[in-house]
Amino acid sequence: MGKRNDLLSIGEISKLTNAGIQALRYYDRINILKPSYVDPDTGYRYYSWDQTYFLNLIQNCVSLEIPLDELRGLDNMDKLQAFIERNKAVAERKAAILNAVVIAYNDILKKMEFGKSCIPRKIYSREFSEKFYYLKPCEKPIKSSSWLEMLYNMAHELFGENFNRITEHDEPDEVASTRDFGYMCQYSPEGIRYYAYAEVLEKWGFGNTIKIPAGNYFFRHDESSKINDAPEIFKKHLDGIDTFTVVETEESFLSKAGIGRPMYELRLLKE
Repeated sequence: MGKRNDLLSIGEISKLTNAGIQALRYYDRINILKPSYVDPDTGYRYYSWDQTYFLNLIQNCVSLEIPLDELRGLDNMDKLQAFIERNKAVAERKAAILNAVVIAYNDILKKMEFGKSCIPRKIYSREFSEKFYYLKPCEKPIKSSSWLEMLYNMAHELFGENFNRITEHDEPDEVASTRDFGYMCQYSPEGIRYYAYAEVLEKWGFGNTIKIPAGNYFFRHDESSKINDAPEIFKKHLDGIDTFTVVETEESFLSKAGIGRPMYELRLLKE
């Protein structure tokens, strides 16, 4: 086992732990993992077996993006325990984020498979779970030229600079999942009201939020927006009904045509 029977050479500890030799030299240089022995003639570094455990701790810190400076000064067990307890919470947070990302990926894969099963312009029905929509009123019928600006302003109003990022204050499973953004028309004998909407959680406490109850709703997919044609599209499902809501969401993951060519899902929500 190297030149000293009771120590590991730098090459041996590198192979054992998969830590690069240059990294080991760097850890020595910044005083977070000094070799147990340095040969005064050759300058070769040697490490004790128990240092493999501390090296594993360093590697975990690198994986968790914990600054290596925090490892300096851990010269007693109380300090080491406090360090581990503090960064255990960091690891748990990152694990929760990764788990939320896996859930979001599964949601996307389900959407992609669902999109493949639907024929464009054909009306289907399916169960939808309960949702909460934040509404931003529009003064006139929605036109494609105003959609992007409306959604941008609403997303910025709700989420600011954190629209697509998880901050230290967020619950990962609440933020990483895919949520609806789209357009809504509410029809009644008094007329039509127009909105842009964003799916939110009830507990976020945004004003101007409505609940869409769980239920079986009609829907169809189109290659372009059809929300302004909804009364004609769902005509046979609206016999005798003059109060209803339609929503439309633009979905890249439902598209059969490929990336950059979204599919529009139009839904009929009867009162």
